[in-house]
Amino acid sequence: MSVSEEQANAVRLSNGKSNDRVGSYVMSKATSHLTGSLGKYLALPFEVYYAGPLYVYQMELLSDQQPKRFRDVKLLREAGGKAWRVIFRCGRNHGTELICTIFNRIEMTPQWLEFLSDEVVDMNYTTDYRVSIRGKEVSFIDVDDEDDIEQDLPDAEQLVEFGAEIFYDFDFTDACPTCIVLDCDDTRVTIDVQGFVLDRHGERTKQRLFDPDLLADSEDFEDYEVVEKVDAKRNWLATVLQQHFSEDAGLTLSLNG
Repeated sequence: MSVSEEQANAVRLSNGKSNDRVGSYVMSKATSHLTGSLGKYLALPFEVYYAGPLYVYQMELLSDQQPKRFRDVKLLREAGGKAWRVIFRCGRNHGTELICTIFNRIEMTPQWLEFLSDEVVDMNYTTDYRVSIRGKEVSFIDVDDEDDIEQDLPDAEQLVEFGAEIFYDFDFTDACPTCIVLDCDDTRVTIDVQGFVLDRHGERTKQRLFDPDLLADSEDFEDYEVVEKVDAKRNWLATVLQQHFSEDAGLTLSLNG
């Protein structure tokens, strides 16, 4: 499928409205001489569409019984693969969020970007890790590691998901947005990352809202945070401990994961 076909598909997929449940960071303000016609959109919600693929990771905790403490969890199962035609939303845009998206200054999904939908997901590998606790640190050790002989695991058929939140996140490292829908709650102006407005067929019009070369090196958009995979994993573990194992809330993920 060509880029223009994907852009047309993006316009079609992103026609619906979405909710406003999303976090935010306090970001720096943009300057009009750099953003041109883009300026009026720097404080408005936007949606972003990725034709894909985006790498996607899923992790879930398994046990052979309802665990009372985190040490009773037997296994972390990680699955990974690729996703296509993925849509995200930023409900509280302060300017830097939009610029980060245009230039893909994102690793894992940041707090301010909310996952809305995907059309195709292909999970193509699964790896199991046993749970190990040493002091206050949690490690997840590959069950195929021959040096790990702590304990035998129950049969796989006996291990079930017990209600803990499932980790599901995307890796944007090598991604590029197919298109972005500015002012997504009202006028819904669709652009590509070169700043051109797209028509309803996904084709470029003559209207251009910005030149990315003028934005790329601007210091006005340097106040942002990148969420790495280990940070996302650590935040997920902290949430699981707080919600399901309050007595173990002091545990942290080992630096070795």
